[in-house]
Amino acid sequence: SGGLAKTFHYGDFSFDVGPHRFYSPKRQIADFIAQVLGEDRIILFRNSEVYFFGKYHSWPLRPTVLFNLPLKIMLKSGWDLLLLGIRNNNGKKPDNFQDYILNNYGPSLYNVFFRDFTQKFLGCHPTQVHCEWAKEGMKRTIIDESIASRNLFDIFKLFFMFRPHKMEFMYPRNGTGVFCDRLMEEIKAHGQEVMVNSAVTKIRHSHDTIEEISVNGTGIEPECVVWTGSLRDICAILGFSCEGL
Repeated sequence: SGGLAKTFHYGDFSFDVGPHRFYSPKRQIADFIAQVLGEDRIILFRNSEVYFFGKYHSWPLRPTVLFNLPLKIMLKSGWDLLLLGIRNNNGKKPDNFQDYILNNYGPSLYNVFFRDFTQKFLGCHPTQVHCEWAKEGMKRTIIDESIASRNLFDIFKLFFMFRPHKMEFMYPRNGTGVFCDRLMEEIKAHGQEVMVNSAVTKIRHSHDTIEEISVNGTGIEPECVVWTGSLRDICAILGFSCEGL
């Protein structure tokens, strides 16, 4: 395991890189994680918060956070709600992250939160980010996927009916790296290879098909490629432009 999946050991203590806990509403995925961890699975309850406008708020955000904002911003957001209710976009689809947030949440929340947060998190302006990122990101404002949170109007409605429940999270005993180590053992037990401390240096492709990947100078012809690294990195290896990503 490596990067953000690694657990470091120092004396009698173990340290994870980042707050890693496992959760999935999909039973098949949750069962898979539980199977890999076995007896080393610990059940925890989330208690994450984000510091925003001088206060700590539960994360993922709850609908009530809107009513804990400074009065001026709350009133502006309410005005945005009224405008969104009567505005007609003529069926025009958003082209980027900024368009999507402005069309669904209004300029007030975009300017005080989404714009700077997105630019800091992704390293580029929201106008350079695809609108699908906004759609997927907003699903995580409330972790309970059975509750819709599509726009500002939905958030106002949720304020009157939202009843948060305790979320159970799985955590590996002795650190999140345990999961990765166990998974690597399972893969090797099935006769497969896991290459660590390795780098993809070249990708040979034809049209829309990846034909060969060079890892540390060794060519591999893959059946399927899943890339979880930086999009900028793989674009550089493929020789593609990052414009519009």
